[in-house]
Amino acid sequence: MLWQAPLVLILAIANPLFVSAGSTELFRIGLHAVYLEALCYGLCQGLMLVNVLLAFSIAARVVSSDKVLCVLGNATPTLALMISMTMRLVPQFVRRGKAIADTQKACTAAASARSACTSSASSCSAGARPDANAASRSAKPRRATLANSLRLSTVLMSWGMEDSLETADAMRARGWGAATKRTTYQRYRFRKTDAFACAFIAVLTAAAAASAVAACGEFKFYPRIDGLAPWFSYIPYVLLVALPTILEVKERRTWLR
Repeated sequence: MLWQAPLVLILAIANPLFVSAGSTELFRIGLHAVYLEALCYGLCQGLMLVNVLLAFSIAARVVSSDKVLCVLGNATPTLALMISMTMRLVPQFVRRGKAIADTQKACTAAASARSACTSSASSCSAGARPDANAASRSAKPRRATLANSLRLSTVLMSWGMEDSLETADAMRARGWGAATKRTTYQRYRFRKTDAFACAFIAVLTAAAAASAVAACGEFKFYPRIDGLAPWFSYIPYVLLVALPTILEVKERRTWLR
């Protein structure tokens, strides 16, 4: 909620400032009227954006590279390899960037050398004007921050290119592309329960999509909020969203007895 709530709040506040539409006026900012309908529209827009971001982040955590290779490895091995390597690329770059930044902070010898150079430069310019000294002192932290960021990105890109070369050599040594079809180690087996779960999810998805089309066709924000669908039309979507929680509760009850 540290980043979700502010994002939703910003979008909820921004929409009434740019869209002056609705029938329930809350207050005025000068000549601009702020309406309840525009505020609700921005709130729903922010919630939808947060849901999309959460869906992608959860998919990145749940769908690992070995699962992608298991599903697409034999059908499209190159595409499966590209997807699995791309999925791990961003977290790997983040971890390596933090490691490089921590190494720079822990390098006390370089820090002492930089401080010595700074002190010597300030002593040499002691006879300069005070305003020039203040400007130079304010510019030095910015230059140091820019230099550190440039050094971090350079090391990170060099590390990534070196790792890509090592990965290519390792793939070539293991015979990647030598045969049209290769045997793979699969940890997952498609069972009857998986088929039932896929069919159940497909039915719930179709029902939720049909309910969403019917609800969105009747609902409207402007000029007033109207056209809410009956409560029972949301049941397929609620079951679809709650299905992972239901399965998690079932597994916890099974293994924590």
